[in-house]
Amino acid sequence: MRTKVDISELKIGYATVAVNEVAAAEKDYDYGEFDSDAKIISLNQELNPTDKINTLIHEIFHAILWERGVSEQGGVLDQKEKEEENIVNCLGNRFTQLIQDNPKSIQVLSLLTKK
Repeated sequence: MRTKVDISELKIGYATVAVNEVAAAEKDYDYGEFDSDAKIISLNQELNPTDKINTLIHEIFHAILWERGVSEQGGVLDQKEKEEENIVNCLGNRFTQLIQDNPKSIQVLSLLTKK
């Protein structure tokens, strides 16, 4: 079952990051990617819903590390792509699992962050 991501952009720190889904023939990755130069998160539109949300969360974590300068030149993860990928995989996979195991968690977090 294919599900469309109903988000066209996200505000991540100072940056506005576009989110789009890409057909399998147009991509050179299996799941998704964050392009910091273009400020775009691209997702493989063929992914099942669980893989799609996990990939979106994963790419959001990459965008957060980029926006905070952690993965940029001079940052702690500068030139350490494997380390960054391991950190993002760990956080993204566990956060997705947290949402799946605790469906009300997003509602509660949303209520707690309302201004």
